[in-house]
Order: sequence, then structure tokens, then C-alpha cells
Amino acid sequence: MFLGELFCLVLFAFKRALFGNPNGQEDKVNPLLIAVPAMFDICGSSLMFIALTLCAASVYQMMRGTIVVITAFLALVFLGRKQYAHHWISLFTIVLGVFFVGFVSIMASRSMPSAEATSVTGILLLLLAQCFTGGQMVAEEKILGGYSLDPLFVVGMEGFWGCLIFAFLLPAFQ
Repeated sequence: MFLGELFCLVLFAFKRALFGNPNGQEDKVNPLLIAVPAMFDICGSSLMFIALTLCAASVYQMMRGTIVVITAFLALVFLGRKQYAHHWISLFTIVLGVFFVGFVSIMASRSMPSAEATSVTGILLLLLAQCFTGGQMVAEEKILGGYSLDPLFVVGMEGFWGCLIFAFLLPAFQ
């Protein structure tokens, strides 16, 4: 994933070489600022992949819907974003749907005690991963919201930091 994001820097350089920087529209930003959302992304992605090994793929996919609720809550708390009645209704509907999916998954795995513990652990890890992913989105907006940046540059730098961090983490975890 991070290698794919890193490739966006190549596309960004190609775009710059071809079209230049029209009217000097882009701000200069400290690349270290982009490392913060990259860390959230690393934590969230890693936990999601671990969670996928612990629960059914269908449950995993449906439970990922909580990202909307978590991001809305974090945006409310950290960005002061106002949620209107139709937002709250849709968030409640998502929570209700995700609750039923998680509940049915846990009840279905009750016939095998080890499967139940695995399913519960997978769901909890997935919810924690969604907190990191929501944190990534809010952190990007909070840190980079005042800049005018090319999306290819931001995604490419996030890929750069992700690859750099994983270059140290993967050998350590081996």
C-alpha cells in the first residue's frame, strides 16, 4: 500500500515537469507534518489486517462502516464540526446496522468457544483500527487544512513516511 502511495511522488514530479506550478498556487509544507497521519495509517492498516485474520471477511467488511461514525465523532471533538439532525440519524442507523452484524457474528460463533473469542477479538481490533483511521483523517485535516497542497504530493509523502517507518519496523518484528 505504501509503495503504491510512494509512486504518487513520481507522478507528482512528472506532473510538475510537464505543467510546472501554475501561478505558484502550492504552499510549502514541512514534510514531517505528513508523518503524523502516516503513523495513524500504519497503526490502522496493521490492526485492520490482523483483525481480518480473526473474523469472517463479511463481518470485517460490514464492521468497517464504523469509520463514518468514528470520524464524525472525532471531527466533532477535535475540529469542532457541527453535526445536523440528518447526520445524527444516519450515524445512528450505521451504529444500529453495525451492532446487528457484530452481534450476529458473535452469536453464530458461540457454538465453538475458541471461535467466539477469536471473533470478539477481531471485532475489537477492527474497531480500534477504525479509531486510528478516523484519527488519520482528522489529523490530516487539522494539520494540513491551512495549506494548498497537491493531493499527489500529500499521498506520495505519506507513502514515503510509511515505507521509511516500515523499513525499520519490519526487520524488528521479524
